[in-house]
Amino acid sequence: MKYLFTFVWNKTENFVFEGKEADSNIVLIDFGCAKEIQDDEVYDDLVGTVYYLAPELASQKKDVPTTGLVLKFADVWSVGVITYVMLTGRPPFGGKSNREIFQRIVKYMCFYCCFDPLLFPDDVKLSDAFKDFVRQTLVKDPSKRITLEAALQHPWVLGKDASETELQKDVIRYLRQFNYQSKLKKAITRCLAANMSKEPEQEVKRHFNRLDKDGDGFLELNELEQFLFDLGYAPSIAKEEAKKMLANADLNKDGTIDFNEFKAVWQRKLLTQHEEYIHRVFAVFDDNGDGYIDASELQGVLGDDFKSILEMISEVDENHDNKISFEEFKKAMKEDVSKLEDGLAGAGKIREQDLA
Repeated sequence: MKYLFTFVWNKTENFVFEGKEADSNIVLIDFGCAKEIQDDEVYDDLVGTVYYLAPELASQKKDVPTTGLVLKFADVWSVGVITYVMLTGRPPFGGKSNREIFQRIVKYMCFYCCFDPLLFPDDVKLSDAFKDFVRQTLVKDPSKRITLEAALQHPWVLGKDASETELQKDVIRYLRQFNYQSKLKKAITRCLAANMSKEPEQEVKRHFNRLDKDGDGFLELNELEQFLFDLGYAPSIAKEEAKKMLANADLNKDGTIDFNEFKAVWQRKLLTQHEEYIHRVFAVFDDNGDGYIDASELQGVLGDDFKSILEMISEVDENHDNKISFEEFKKAMKEDVSKLEDGLAGAGKIREQDLA
């Protein structure tokens, strides 16, 4: 169906059963405030229920005009809130007054950020695919929010969990290549890993436990070998690759990868893949907000000795001004992913059944 209407007014109360039968369909009602829209037309006469308003509509400061395209992105946010409410029985952004709710929506810092994550209640069992869908719909920046078309094709919407094959390949990639990153990024990933909040840490722990077959809290060589073998690597190659993974990620050189070391690898993955996360981390280090990270600011967060700090800066400081601009920081965090891909290619072959 072609998307012509905006539903920023939508809420869970507008989803009702079509009839009294046990297998009755759920239908959407109350189209009284629906509006036919055009992408480039500006709309001012909007109404909406506070819990479901996207931050770009809830904010009193309007950076961009409210066009039809903006409203489409706002509808995706509303769908995320509705989905969250329907499966948890509570809104993701609550408050005692409309003003408080607005503030929580507008100030929400979301998507894989360890400082202020989207939380899910512990008393409700929720699938990873559902959490991923909600997180992608509730991205504060509308330009980075999942599109309507992509949302309709999300595994959770289609009734199946997302395959973890790509995630497993990511784990291999970053375990193997952990030493091929700047000193700055190594230090930052360790810092972020040490300061993860509860929800992101639980998610990382779940993936760690999948590899930790004996449940002793450490990844040993044989477990890494088995992990690679299960993904379709030949036994001889799996053994060699497992040794490389262990050597690269074992920071304290005790012959295993503990959870803290695994968290550092995971933070590297996030920084490489999510630019919004890079912005958040840069803002933490740029204490005075001047758009640069100098040696004192870097040392204030990392706590390393001053000589090491200067070496970190020198390695990524392309214009030699003894400080790190955002562009220099972003380049250091994102790395050259193609090199990681090349390093992975040919190391082993994934079986077709693993991709099913």
